[in-house]
Amino acid sequence: MAKTLTLLGRVKFGVGCGLALAVLFSLIATLVRSNLSGAGFQSQLGISYGRGVALYFLTLPIAGALGGVLGGLLRWAWGAFLVGFLCALIPFTAAALVMDLGASPRTQALQVAFVASALIGGGGFVIGWFRTPHRHTQGEKTSD
Repeated sequence: MAKTLTLLGRVKFGVGCGLALAVLFSLIATLVRSNLSGAGFQSQLGISYGRGVALYFLTLPIAGALGGVLGGLLRWAWGAFLVGFLCALIPFTAAALVMDLGASPRTQALQVAFVASALIGGGGFVIGWFRTPHRHTQGEKTSD
């Protein structure tokens, strides 16, 4: 029988996953930076290397903690979409707010962050939800 995590356990797990993703994304950013020879990283992506890595470590653990708090909603497909959307919205919005967009209005970046959060975060969580068996959706009570 699978062990059910408490709220605190889910939050700790979410923060840990957020930190793991921050490390992974920082390594990817380092590889991209090395291939773009430093200065190109900022000019091509609209954000400095240091700021990008800082965003990963500031926003992804917070998103993971939010996912832990809202983890009870993962028993439904609509809940999985909502949790994924909200968790992805945090880093995407933060990036949209700090990127150098040139002449583009900030509202465009925020709209892209909103749509990307729905597609990547919400869509990804829903795909995961459909690939996971759900015993509690068939009338069995759970303790949450």
